[in-house]
Amino acid sequence: MSFSNNPHTVYNGMLSGYRNMFLSSTVAVALIGFSDKFKNPRFKMLISVLGGSVLFLSLYICFLISNDFRYYLDSFKGEFPQHIPGEQWRMHFNVGYVYGAILIILGGGFFVRKIFGEVSI
Repeated sequence: MSFSNNPHTVYNGMLSGYRNMFLSSTVAVALIGFSDKFKNPRFKMLISVLGGSVLFLSLYICFLISNDFRYYLDSFKGEFPQHIPGEQWRMHFNVGYVYGAILIILGGGFFVRKIFGEVSI
C-alpha cells in the first residue's frame, strides 16, 4: 500500500492542534472566571465544572498532539527532504509541554480553590 508523505501537512496539523489547545484553554479560563458571576450556587458549580472539564480537555489535546507529532518524526527520521528542519520541529514539544504544565498548575489551583475556598499564602 502506498501513501503520500507530506511533512508540511503533518506540521500544519500539529499547529492546528496547538491552536485548538490554546483556544480551548482560553474558553476554560473564561468559564471559570465567569462562574463567580452567578448568584445560584448550582449554576456556579455547573459552569465551574464545565470550565475545569474544558481545561483538562485542552491538556489532553496538548499531549495527544505532541505524542502524535513525535511518533511521525520518529517514524520518518532520516527520510525527510533536505529543506525540512526535523530537529527544529522537535522544539515544538517544549512549547506544548510548558503550556501543558501551566494548564496543570491552573487546573490544580482551580480545584484547590473550589474544595478549600480562598487559600492565603
